[in-house]
Amino acid sequence: MQLRRRPTGRARPDGGTLSSRQKEVLCLIADGYTCSNIAARLGLSERTVETHRARLIARTGAMNTAELTKYAIRVGLTKLEV
Repeated sequence: MQLRRRPTGRARPDGGTLSSRQKEVLCLIADGYTCSNIAARLGLSERTVETHRARLIARTGAMNTAELTKYAIRVGLTKLEV
């Protein structure tokens, strides 16, 4: 049995390694949409959106939605609105 490495919690510095669909899902997550909202909006199954979210977490090194949102802001996929 192979043990999985725990993510470091450090996001990768740029969003260039994400697919266009992953960037789209990430932007919607950062905007506060739930997986079911994103699925309806993009015409995907909820399970597909959950898979995208899990892969985003793995790829960016984020540990949760808040860190995914910070990552999206850091790489310029979204911004804080005042």
